[in-house]
Amino acid sequence: NHSEGVCHLEQYFQKCRDRGIKVHIIPLPKKNCPLIIVRKFMIDFLKKEKLQKIVFTDTDDYFSQKRFEKSFQALEESGVVFNDLIPFNSKTKEEFPSMFSQQPFREVCFKDLLDKNLLGYSHLAIQAKQLENIFPLKLKNVPQVTDWRFFGSILSSGVKATFLPNAPTFYRQYQENTIGLKRSFTSGIIKKGLDVKISVYEYFLEHITIEGLKLSIQEKLKETIELKNHLKSENKMEKYLEKINLIAKKRVFFWWEFINPEYKS
Repeated sequence: NHSEGVCHLEQYFQKCRDRGIKVHIIPLPKKNCPLIIVRKFMIDFLKKEKLQKIVFTDTDDYFSQKRFEKSFQALEESGVVFNDLIPFNSKTKEEFPSMFSQQPFREVCFKDLLDKNLLGYSHLAIQAKQLENIFPLKLKNVPQVTDWRFFGSILSSGVKATFLPNAPTFYRQYQENTIGLKRSFTSGIIKKGLDVKISVYEYFLEHITIEGLKLSIQEKLKETIELKNHLKSENKMEKYLEKINLIAKKRVFFWWEFINPEYKS
């Protein structure tokens, strides 16, 4: 996957080769491709290959030794599987509590992804046939968070993601990891998060045809727009930040979970 935050990738690949792991590098169409083009290129490539199972990972993360083996086994029964995430600081190597031990999910459906994103490339595996459920990816007007769009597309078909225990991914956190996990928040982060959620909801509404799901998305979109207007007041934004920064000291938020009308005063 995209090599965000990692230099000297060839050294990592050579370590894999030294252990007898085949490494096949697919060149991108041009240098310095935006992330959205990298994702589209990856999906288009995978669709052309005759694959049965796909395990995703990010080159800036680590994963437990048996993650691949357990993922392949679990994909015999489930269309989508995901494992736990243990965040760690890339400089200090400090580990934080695992994300799914704090908020246990044994199964994730599409509606679970409406308040927050729970699934990312670092810890997910799919049956290759699930690629057919992905919405068409246009390079314009697509939310920045392509993983939320990608896995939301799959789960909107009715497929559920099953939790895979005892096979964690170690999720690297660093200064430039802009979509990573946050332990403190500013008004700029909140404003960006509001725009991201609104764009994701609008994207899903454009593609999803199931009436029950559309109604749920429309409700979340309305709530988020109202929250955005509410937080235009500096005083209300300060109170909102105070509340979520207090929560962040006790636990890790999932992606975009910190954008929620429940946290407003």
